[in-house]
Amino acid sequence: MLRDPTACGLVSAGAVVGAIALAGCGAASPAPRVDALCLENVALGEMTDHSAVLWAREPARAYLHAHPVGGGRDAVAPLLARFDHAARVRLRELEHAREVVVWASDGADASEPPPACAPRALRVAPPPHESAPVRFAFGGDVGGQNVCRDATTGFPTLAAMNARPTDFRVLLGDMIYADDTCTAEGALGNAQIPIEAPPLPSLEAYRAHWRYAEDDPGYRAMRWGAYAVWDDHEIVNDAGPHHDHVRRGRGRDVPLLPLGRRGLLEHDALDVGPLDESTPLHRRFRWGRHLELALLDTRSYRDDDGALDDAAEPKTMLGQGQRDWLAELLRSSDATWIVIVSSVPIALPTGANGRRDSWADGDTGRGFVRELRGLFEVARRAGRRQLVFVTTDVHFTAAFRHRPFADDPGFVVHELVTGPLAAGLFPFDRFDTTLGTERLLQHVPDDPVRTLEAARPYFTWGEVAIDGAGLLTLSARNADDEIWSATLAP
Repeated sequence: MLRDPTACGLVSAGAVVGAIALAGCGAASPAPRVDALCLENVALGEMTDHSAVLWAREPARAYLHAHPVGGGRDAVAPLLARFDHAARVRLRELEHAREVVVWASDGADASEPPPACAPRALRVAPPPHESAPVRFAFGGDVGGQNVCRDATTGFPTLAAMNARPTDFRVLLGDMIYADDTCTAEGALGNAQIPIEAPPLPSLEAYRAHWRYAEDDPGYRAMRWGAYAVWDDHEIVNDAGPHHDHVRRGRGRDVPLLPLGRRGLLEHDALDVGPLDESTPLHRRFRWGRHLELALLDTRSYRDDDGALDDAAEPKTMLGQGQRDWLAELLRSSDATWIVIVSSVPIALPTGANGRRDSWADGDTGRGFVRELRGLFEVARRAGRRQLVFVTTDVHFTAAFRHRPFADDPGFVVHELVTGPLAAGLFPFDRFDTTLGTERLLQHVPDDPVRTLEAARPYFTWGEVAIDGAGLLTLSARNADDEIWSATLAP
């Protein structure tokens, strides 16, 4: 039954409401016309074996409509001005749906899409008992250090990644650089589309960066069928509860975590509840018999990066609630593989002035290694002999094999660090050996990169492919070729 569109929440024909519309009452965007239009700025995420979350932004119409083809429930939601003219709905009963038609109109009861609206391919996960093969791409770091939307080709690399046949993508964070800018001439000397955004701190600054990215066709295509996490630049460099403030004039320091989170939830296909800190961003998703995907939030709960990782009082990056959640997943999942999505790397020490932003200690005693080793111990006790981590953040590509327990070399953690998809390149040679680490790959330029063409081979993403028997292949790619791969037996 349709509810009153002037009431608090989302108008829905049998669909469960997404987080944006549930966050509170708000007037819908002005609706001067009654005609409908096809939508370009859309995203699809949070796919399960029966549902997915659809997001769209359109300031010229009042309502989002979705019609799954072949099964599933139609859905409608108001495009609210107070949420930057965006809406989000969870599509349900999609077991037999293979396409979805998405459009916008000025009325909640519009039943037919415009004839020009082509259906979009829709894929949901196979059920947990099905030994189906799966392939997904992953990457992060888009639009940083004034390496932005090329005036001719848009964001480099995205078209090549989107052209690869995969079941879904994982967006590893730094999908905007809210604390950076994009000028008409880029850092690599090419002509770019400049960004118009106010400085931080303001919600409008975050919105402007998200809208700038979403205007790129390759960026939009990347977000259709994706699971997403955030990293620091959706907030501010090296962000966390102890490092997220900027000073506004002579006034008080302004915390940016709440503003960055609001911008993220307004502009992504996440199904995580209200637009505040009350609902966690860490999630898990199952894709058939062989894959459990664990998406971590490495920003919301971390201790001060400059604090010592003391044995009596170990530091936490995840916070107790998220750490307990991940420990339970490691104990209980019966998937052949658990792939853990961490926006920050294990082996590569990051952070300025002796602070540690990644897991790695880097001879400072200020990493988050004790917490991570404790989680590895949980996995080992549960009988899980291998884990796979996909990470980013450092703006170069590397692969590592970790054997964190000297008395148990058969327990192995594989890590592939990729990126950037389109950002500055900052390679370094050091890596942390605290967790019994061996480097398998280092893909970096020999000389400083000064042009977009020279940077192109180092804009990378990763892939995980698991066949029907559970054999896993981990690989790194650029727009031209496969850089590296390794095949792991379950």
